[in-house]
Amino acid sequence: MKKYVLFVLSVGVISFASGQKDKSSLGDSTKVIALLDSSKRYINILPDSALAIANKARELSREINFEKGEALALKNIGLVYYYQNKFVQTLEFWNQSLQILQRIGDDLGQSNLQGNIGAVFYKQGDEVGALKHHLESLKLAVFILKRKRPGIKHLITF
Repeated sequence: MKKYVLFVLSVGVISFASGQKDKSSLGDSTKVIALLDSSKRYINILPDSALAIANKARELSREINFEKGEALALKNIGLVYYYQNKFVQTLEFWNQSLQILQRIGDDLGQSNLQGNIGAVFYKQGDEVGALKHHLESLKLAVFILKRKRPGIKHLITF
């Protein structure tokens, strides 16, 4: 009987500890989201602070294996450089973000980022490159729409 009670208590303690770890991870992803929101608020006001906060979100995302958070942090870092007209750095970070979004299957994030990348190409005077990325953004948006509204598949062709 004592062994049975010890076993039940052990399982309970292990279950509790496992639950605590999951809650900690959830709290960390919430912290990443708060950092991302904060970095976006400072992009135009204090770009150096926005960059530091986005990098912190990126580091924390990597620590807890929160790929969506890492992708969004890379996107925010790219936004800082975009508003500073540093397009080489912008594309570097946005392409890293895009790779993660593709890997995790985030079509909406990819669509948004393809549009942003198209804007960089347009600002640089590369209308063909801009069009390529904007069309990719549109194609993803149509794919999302067809998936969410299956009844309209016959109305949209691409």
